[in-house]
Order: sequence, then C-alpha cells, then structure tokens
Amino acid sequence: MELNASMELPEGFTDKSDICIDEIPSGFEKEDPQQDHFSLVQGRTSTSHKPVFYHVTTDEVNRRINGIEKLNSSSMACNLKKSKVKNGGEILRKKLEERGVEVNLNKRQNVTPNTIIPLTEAEAVHFGKDLGKSIDEAYPRDELAEEFASEALSNDSAQLESLVELDAFRECMASLKNVFSSVVPPCTGLRPKASNNVDLNLDMERFSQATHGMGIITNHLWLQELTTLGTDMAKEIKEKVESKKENNAK
Repeated sequence: MELNASMELPEGFTDKSDICIDEIPSGFEKEDPQQDHFSLVQGRTSTSHKPVFYHVTTDEVNRRINGIEKLNSSSMACNLKKSKVKNGGEILRKKLEERGVEVNLNKRQNVTPNTIIPLTEAEAVHFGKDLGKSIDEAYPRDELAEEFASEALSNDSAQLESLVELDAFRECMASLKNVFSSVVPPCTGLRPKASNNVDLNLDMERFSQATHGMGIITNHLWLQELTTLGTDMAKEIKEKVESKKENNAK
C-alpha cells in the first residue's frame, strides 16, 4: 500500500504496516478507504504494544457532522485525536469545506462529547470482526441449548410441537438474513449496497451511524448465532422427548 504524499501522519505512526485496512468480516465486500482519505486515527481498542491506525474518510466525517450525531468541529477533532491548537476548530472546518463538507456552527449536537462512542467506523468494523471470532470460539451454545430445552420441558404450557418445528423456524430466520443482507449502509472500508426498500435503507443507515458501523456487523453475527442456537435447542428437545418416550415404554 502506497501512502499519499500529502497524507498527514499522526504521532506514533512509524510504518504503513501500522494501518489496518483488511479486517473486514465475511459476508461483506471491501472498499479501499484511501480513495476518500481524510485522516489517520490511532485505534482505541488495540491490545498490542504497537499502535494500530485506521483511515477516516471524508464521507465518514460528513456522516458524523451532518448525520444523526451532528457533532460540532470540537467534538469531531476530539474523535480524530487532533491536538488542541489555537484556531483548531477553524482549521478543521476549512479543511472540511475544501472537501465539500459544510459545518453549521449554530446547530446543536444530538450527543454530548462525554457520551460519544469514540470508535471510528473502520475500528468499529474491526471490533465487530473480533467479536465474531470470540463468538465462534467461546459462546456456550451447547450449554444454552440444553438449558433452554430443559426449561421448555419443565413448562407444562410449552407447545413442544411448535418448538421442534425446524422448517418454519429456518424459513423465518432465512428471510431475516435476506433482509439484513440486502442493505449495507455507507461505512468506511465496506462497499455499500442498497435494497429496493427506501425506508429500510434509511433506517439501516441511521442505525449504522448511531453505532459507527458496528451494529450492521453484529446484526449478522447474532442472527447467525440465534439460528444455530434455535436449531440446536429444537434438536435437544426432540431428543429428550424421544428418550422419555422410550423410557416410559420399557
């Protein structure tokens, strides 16, 4: 990866290998953030001794300033980890205006600086990918499925026939997966995709802005996990019911 000569390099940056651009979860297409580069920001969640940096694009800054958060230039500078300098807000606004991003000085933020999620979109997506890995490796599926099955079997009012009807459950979850997969809102590092449902596109875009992209990733993760968990639970219930029938028949 070649760095643009005009790219402003932050404190602590030593080499282009410090920049993380490939941590995209499966099921999403990558889009090179360098094409719309605005700033490099050191990650906040890295556990390595070596700093990790993420691209922030002009579009991302625009989403945070003119999207649902409506950050002012001071809050935006804080999120970009810019050092406090004289006329820093004015410098940032001028840079944004040169990129076509308008900053309204009189508008009110929808969030306050101490409640802003500080993650950049690229880091939030990376965090979501790591969460998926943790779920794959450590989520207690078997224990939960067994616990849910035991709870259902101990409930006299539970409709066990409905709980073991896997075809209907899988069809429902597959439909949800298709809906979630039909939209990828604009987010740094991800190739956007729109569905034919304009309202869905707008709602998903607002949700993505509120979570800095992480919500879009976790939607897919938990839908997949709940599908697996529901399937395992149904199988567990069916096995327990059949085992009980066999024991009663003896």
